[in-house]
Amino acid sequence: MVNNNIAVEMNSKEQKIYDKFKADMVLSIENKDLDAVNAAALSNKLLQMSNGAVYADDGTIVKIHDRKLDALEDLIEAANGKPLLVAYWYKHDKQRILERFDAAEINTVDDIDRWNKGEVPVALIHPASAGHGLNLQQGGRLLCGSV
Repeated sequence: MVNNNIAVEMNSKEQKIYDKFKADMVLSIENKDLDAVNAAALSNKLLQMSNGAVYADDGTIVKIHDRKLDALEDLIEAANGKPLLVAYWYKHDKQRILERFDAAEINTVDDIDRWNKGEVPVALIHPASAGHGLNLQQGGRLLCGSV
């Protein structure tokens, strides 16, 4: 196994938004309110922000940046046609990936079969649901995850 860590950094404007929310635990952005009621909620929302979007208090998605999607685009191009399995954490991550790329979710036995036959160039999985009992080893050897 070869790990290739790719750092993705926010620009100064995005970093200021992140830092302000981290310090104040409340933020209004794009006429949407973000409120972290405790340290765990703050940590979760900061992770979302670092991924590029965050859920507002009303459940809508507030876009912060596309930097991780840009990095994913580079990885897909670098795969040069080889299948890439992409792990996502938040539903808004999945939604934004599906909007930008020709990707498919791995949800059913048929999806697994298509992946293992090499018919899916970019596949999406959630680590919590794909961690046990799935055999995805025939479809490809490239995995991309976000931390």
